[in-house]
Amino acid sequence: MKLVIVTILLFFIPGDPQDYPVPPKTSKQLFYIQRNHNANTIMYDAHFLSDGNLDPNKPIDAYWLRYDEDSARKELSWIDKKYAYGISTKKIENRPNQYNVELVADEERSFTLKKIAPHRAVLYTRINNIPSALDHLWIQADNSGIWPEVKYVELFGTDTTTNQPIYEKLIVND
Repeated sequence: MKLVIVTILLFFIPGDPQDYPVPPKTSKQLFYIQRNHNANTIMYDAHFLSDGNLDPNKPIDAYWLRYDEDSARKELSWIDKKYAYGISTKKIENRPNQYNVELVADEERSFTLKKIAPHRAVLYTRINNIPSALDHLWIQADNSGIWPEVKYVELFGTDTTTNQPIYEKLIVND
């Protein structure tokens, strides 16, 4: 699989479908993923201990927000975790409340989870090679086969230096 990166300066935000619901923002929300398949959304929330620190055993809680089922929360299936929307975390030594994060679907991109205040964390990455806080991803796939074939992925976030929206489109070429 070969990726082609398309860089766009944000004078407008492409990609996001206007008819999809935007998940309500919570203090725990790190980011979410939406896909062209349906409006159901994969949520990624920071998971804290009662003292406000990230839970070292499970710093991120990933789950479905099923808009087609009255916005019910559903746990990710084993297949979801293993092949599509799962994550792995590894504590960064000598940095309390900081974790390296890998998305199953994008093992090449690095992410860092960092607690910024009690019960508040941010997931950082590079979007367009600029340090950014990730907000959400859009996945466009061809769903006509047995397994969806990803055509492109769009990353939406905030430039951590300028606090301006930032965007990157990754086109997947077979």
